Amino acid sequence: LVVLLFQATAILRVSSQVAHKWSAYERTRSFGDRSESFESMFTKAGFLEKVPNKNAPRGFDLAFKRPFIYGTTFFERLRLRGNPLVKMVMWRALRHNFFFPVDEDGKKHTQQSALALPLFSFKSYLHMRLGETV
Repeated sequence: LVVLLFQATAILRVSSQVAHKWSAYERTRSFGDRSESFESMFTKAGFLEKVPNKNAPRGFDLAFKRPFIYGTTFFERLRLRGNPLVKMVMWRALRHNFFFPVDEDGKKHTQQSALALPLFSFKSYLHMRLGETV
């Protein structure tokens, strides 16, 4: 009985941490000066560079510096799994594929996903599914 209670507590703690992380991923903005935005994260990691441009609406342009990769070998992918930026990109890729499914041929479905509603929360959906799984 003690082991069962310990396992239930561990599962509750892990699923709570996962839900919190998913919530943070869901709130992440693509652009902006905040350190949590994709723009800032890609700039800090060296994938993008801010190039001054007086004619640009924000006073600079984003220039491509190096490609973003998930890793080419198993060990490289395993090492990159701990990188917060890689986790965030994988989250966004899964979320995008969920909202805008693609056929095996690479063609987009003509019918829009019923779940792609303005108030739909991908984090809440996955949290509910995680609860059903556990």
